Amino acid sequence: MKTHHWFTGIMLVWLSGFSGSLAAQTAPIAFVKGLELINSNAAEAKTQLLIAQHEDPTFHGTYHFLGVLYLDENKLDSAVSCFKQAIALNPTNANKTKEMAYMRLVDVYLYQHNFDLAFTTAWEAFELFPDNLAIKQNLHDVCLWAFYVNHNGLNINYISKDLVDEYVVRSISEEYLIIRRKMVDGTHLYVESQSVLKKDNAFYDVFTCTHTNNNKYYVIFKLDWDFNTNFGGQVPNTDDVYANSANSVAERLGALLVDNARVDLKKEMAKLEKK
Repeated sequence: MKTHHWFTGIMLVWLSGFSGSLAAQTAPIAFVKGLELINSNAAEAKTQLLIAQHEDPTFHGTYHFLGVLYLDENKLDSAVSCFKQAIALNPTNANKTKEMAYMRLVDVYLYQHNFDLAFTTAWEAFELFPDNLAIKQNLHDVCLWAFYVNHNGLNINYISKDLVDEYVVRSISEEYLIIRRKMVDGTHLYVESQSVLKKDNAFYDVFTCTHTNNNKYYVIFKLDWDFNTNFGGQVPNTDDVYANSANSVAERLGALLVDNARVDLKKEMAKLEKK
């Protein structure tokens, strides 16, 4: 059973938001019980949430956290179904919970390696909630993953939240793209420091990361380029990727983001739609 330290804050949001009749909905009793058990007993939490779904099949919170549990079980299709229901049944975005569901739905599509649906969903969320910086970053990352995987040889399996012994990268920006997805016990890692080492004629970047469990984690990136001649790495001609209409919109916007992380994606999307 996986624990989720971030659930503590989210539980307060949900329980405070649904203690009364916010958005004309009251949380089923079984939902509250399930949410309280998320950290300690995932199996029983799931049982309570399924009871809550039977008690009130229109309550969006139940679907949201069932989606989280299905994601933990790697039942990605079930997680997609639940997060889509959580979004559809939450027209008022109660306590910004619809935004949370969008973020997690995008994550699941990325775990399924479906860049098209990940981009479509991330773009929809971005248009609905343009002031949410996490949603904006999520959209940027979808585009960058699509670009680097399809045009720079980045291993698509690195999208996983789980840590592996070593990541082979061809640019420094790929390192930060990867590290943003890494989690331990449901909580993200935070980069504390970075160092370069040379071993067997190869260069490595080593990120020392901190975590809420007070442990340190060392994430190792093997630099697949000549570090002596090019500090930042190598990418294909981004102008060519952008100009090729056979590439997906996500890939083309990703090419723009590689050149300029501050590019206005709404303006660039409008340009592509006119072509």
